[in-house]
Amino acid sequence: LLGAALDVGFLEAREGGVRVASVNLLRAGRDLVQAGIPPRALLEELARLRAEIDPIAAHLVELVVKHVFDPHGKGLPPLDAIPKLTDTVVRVRPLACAVVQTVLARALDRHVRLRIEQRKRTSARKKSRG
Repeated sequence: LLGAALDVGFLEAREGGVRVASVNLLRAGRDLVQAGIPPRALLEELARLRAEIDPIAAHLVELVVKHVFDPHGKGLPPLDAIPKLTDTVVRVRPLACAVVQTVLARALDRHVRLRIEQRKRTSARKKSRG
């Protein structure tokens, strides 16, 4: 498990040991294990999630580059534009996280409803046969 946790970035190697990369991930992982999900399954899912979220992050960064930075040209922006651009980048990160969180929450709700409906249909079929 230690090797898998290091591979997916849950833990980071440090001089003299390891450290948790994210306290939020640690807390979420602890709670999910307590809910009954095996640690190895969580680490495998974290690896999958990281692979799928990276292109989403790249798309969001590209959106900012295209619409915020590119109007200043393809090189570095002029010095007088840097404070405003810095402020924009600082504000965009939590907004992008909020968008991803909202879209994910809605997708989770939809998939939970679908799973419940599937289980209802399965139970109804079993009762009609029994």
